[in-house]
Amino acid sequence: MRALDTPIRLAAGRTARELVLIGHGVASVAVACAIGDRSWNIYAYLGITLLFATRMFAGRVLYLSLCTGAAALQLAHLLLPRVTLADQAPVLLQILGVALLLCGPDLVRRFDDEGRGLGPIRNLWRELTVAQRRHLAWGVHLVGATGGLAHHIAFTLDGFRQPSPPWLLAAVVACGVICTLYIAGRAIAAPLAVVAGGAIAWALAPHLDEARAVLDGRFPATRVAPEVWFSAHYVVVAFACALASAIIALPWAGRWLALAWRRR
Repeated sequence: MRALDTPIRLAAGRTARELVLIGHGVASVAVACAIGDRSWNIYAYLGITLLFATRMFAGRVLYLSLCTGAAALQLAHLLLPRVTLADQAPVLLQILGVALLLCGPDLVRRFDDEGRGLGPIRNLWRELTVAQRRHLAWGVHLVGATGGLAHHIAFTLDGFRQPSPPWLLAAVVACGVICTLYIAGRAIAAPLAVVAGGAIAWALAPHLDEARAVLDGRFPATRVAPEVWFSAHYVVVAFACALASAIIALPWAGRWLALAWRRR
């Protein structure tokens, strides 16, 4: 892998691995523009590609979060009738390939260890152990995927000219704030992730049976909420991601609360 990780002078010291990933991000933006994607995907692609290209310390982890969110969306599509693994395999393999490129040890050193800060956010990750970094990274991945799924539920409703429940926008905003706090190394991110993840899972849990019925082509006996009727596949996966984001944050939240209690 030495050829992939050798700095290229004409590319301002970027490696071939970095250039491939930057090119993939630029291509994702171009494709989103070409197909007229009106969701927030294009802003996520553009922002994360820029952070990665400038070697902002969290650029690698955020790019992985983008892959995690994309994989969650594709897995949700597998729940739809007549959608098979063969249909989704090309996109899932592309996501897996990008994720594997991002996990190279050279990139970990260049970003997590030596990456630059962004404004008031300095690189606190270099002071953490590998286990702590992984725990925080998975927190970012799962919270980001939850926010992305909540956005796509709202976006789908808008496409069918249906009003979005206010909690959906609140969920997207909350996930964005928590991801920023995680990246900034703020301990309060963990208890907020427990609260937000738990709240989103609580809001979606009563609709799981309805979502399953819709996906099976059955009509539930009760009236189905629009967000379930039009986005049943997203509802199921969003519930799983929200619950996982809350569970993975519990140990850090417990430590934060214990420390706050001792300081009283």
